[in-house]
Amino acid sequence: MFRSRMFLIGTIGVILLVSILGIKYSPAQTTGFVNPREQAIDNQVELTEDVAIPNPALQTTAESEESATKAERSVVDVDAQLASDDEQAEIRQAIQALVAQNAAKLHTGPGWLHIQLHHLRNKDKSSALSNGQAIPLNYISDTWYHLNEQGQAVEVVAFMRTEEGDPVQISTFKDNMWRNLTIAEEWAGDPFTPQLDLGFSADANRAEGGGTLRQQMSQIAGQPVVQFTLREDFDAPLQMEGYAHPMVAAERRASFAEHSGDLVQMERVFVTEDGQELVVEHIDVISNEYPVEPAAEVLALLQQEVTQ
Repeated sequence: MFRSRMFLIGTIGVILLVSILGIKYSPAQTTGFVNPREQAIDNQVELTEDVAIPNPALQTTAESEESATKAERSVVDVDAQLASDDEQAEIRQAIQALVAQNAAKLHTGPGWLHIQLHHLRNKDKSSALSNGQAIPLNYISDTWYHLNEQGQAVEVVAFMRTEEGDPVQISTFKDNMWRNLTIAEEWAGDPFTPQLDLGFSADANRAEGGGTLRQQMSQIAGQPVVQFTLREDFDAPLQMEGYAHPMVAAERRASFAEHSGDLVQMERVFVTEDGQELVVEHIDVISNEYPVEPAAEVLALLQQEVTQ
């Protein structure tokens, strides 16, 4: 199982705006995942050696046949596990190929990237900013990234808006400093590569040996997509903050355009004790444009400083 469930469960508090920018949040980087694959292969070899050589001189015919059957079953189990590992590796490779195809456009030269996402969340209660302003359950993230020749964001203007378009909070990044202009906070940062897949491929890699990946073809609004599902089954039911019922599993589902590799849709799903699937967050990509020129009022926000 995983040492950290952040990749599936997510966090809502202070990193909410950071997460919609596609920045790698440091706690996720410092927590690893158990990867039992090498240990599992060792165990499988040992298991096969222990039971695959019955001794007819010490057993009845029935006991010998039973031991032989167990040995055959053990070998089949080993083969099935290895086949499953190979299948999971192939799915991870398919994810990486689509993500790399989409990210290649960011290395065509300096320019502005504009991404708009529609977030729909299903929670029993909402949260608020440190200044007391409520964060709507459903919102639009509207982010402008100024990329350099290496495809790294050196300037950012990020809006969280209501579904009606009104700003909830605004953050900027310039000269290696982040500034939340709404709650008057600032902190140091470094240029970064926007995660066009919202971190799904990194989560799939970190989950190797623990979570389970599935792949299927589907359609969204008539567009053919490849949908990947990353699932974790919990050791015991978990009570998540903001939800009334304990959860026994969590999934992230990412749908990519079959031909371009563009992320089309993302879902975070909890599974309750009685088997109900609760879509706790649904994200639709409204637009993903590069290169594009930002409006003058967007650029003007880069000149603003945090005021107490």
